[in-house]
Amino acid sequence: MKSLFRRFVFLSAFFLFVVLLARPTQALTFNVTYDSTVTSSPNSAQIQSAFNYAASYIQMAVTNAATINITVSFTTGVGLGSSLTEFVGTTTYAQLTNALRNARTTANDSNA
Repeated sequence: MKSLFRRFVFLSAFFLFVVLLARPTQALTFNVTYDSTVTSSPNSAQIQSAFNYAASYIQMAVTNAATINITVSFTTGVGLGSSLTEFVGTTTYAQLTNALRNARTTANDSNA
């Protein structure tokens, strides 16, 4: 169960990074805020640990500079592997993938 939760958190964090465009120079930085739905949970330590694990994994793999501000919350009715994340904006999928292709600076970028 714990590994499923970590996988969910990892995939959620990865999706958020892909949505944001990174500028080349330094390392990726996550500014993580846990709202009261997480901090008041009896499983708060496990939730934060799982999210931090996923974030650190992504930070090690990404060489582009970007700062991602993210708020982690808990919502009942959303199971593992589910998300309430909405893509906000008018960018199409084709525009997003073309922007990511054009921003490639390393082999890791090309393989992502």
